[in-house]
Amino acid sequence: LRPYGMDAPRDVVRVQMMVKNGVANEWPYHAFAGMRERASHARVEASLQESVRFSLSPTETPSRADTLLLVSGGYLPMLGGRAVRGRTLQPSDDSPGASPVVALNYRLWTTRLNSDPAIVGSTVWLSGAPVTVVGILEPAFTGPKDNPPTFWAPSGSYAAIHRDPAIERTSGMQVAVIGRVTASGDRAVAASELSTIAAALPDVGIRNETGGLEPATGVQLDGASSPVDGPDS
Repeated sequence: LRPYGMDAPRDVVRVQMMVKNGVANEWPYHAFAGMRERASHARVEASLQESVRFSLSPTETPSRADTLLLVSGGYLPMLGGRAVRGRTLQPSDDSPGASPVVALNYRLWTTRLNSDPAIVGSTVWLSGAPVTVVGILEPAFTGPKDNPPTFWAPSGSYAAIHRDPAIERTSGMQVAVIGRVTASGDRAVAASELSTIAAALPDVGIRNETGGLEPATGVQLDGASSPVDGPDS
């Protein structure tokens, strides 16, 4: 079972939304923000996967699409994502008004960029938007994914990269939520606390066929340290 290069991977969980008739993989961003602010037995962070086209100049027309994972500011520090050059993403990168930045996948750096150390601190273009490279992540780190993204950027950079409204505290943008169970509690304790928080949040649930909202009734915590690490592991 591959641990994805994360620190203490058995403590990392996917936070799934429970509703009356099933389970959902994503949450509106405002629900994630509510859980992050209130939880004490788990530290929660969010991610949103997008596609971008990477280039080294504003005039270059890239022919391929790459995977970008937009993450909340504490996502990489929580998982133990470290940089072999430069630095990783930090919570301050996700602050309002912060300049758009990106961390690169090690494979991209060694293959398509020829391990050029000068790329750190330079400007690259993601779908035509200029962003600053802050670091190269360790080769062993993928996060809780079978295939790591080519790029990691803070969710605060979403507006600059996609030229869309920013992801704000009250946003309804759908995001995946992961968590790390803290030393003060086990998975069952964390699930109980997060379930109580989720059930009390307004406008959180799944839209049914008639457009009505099936409200969240709680959470299910699935292990994120390997593809087969389920809720009972």
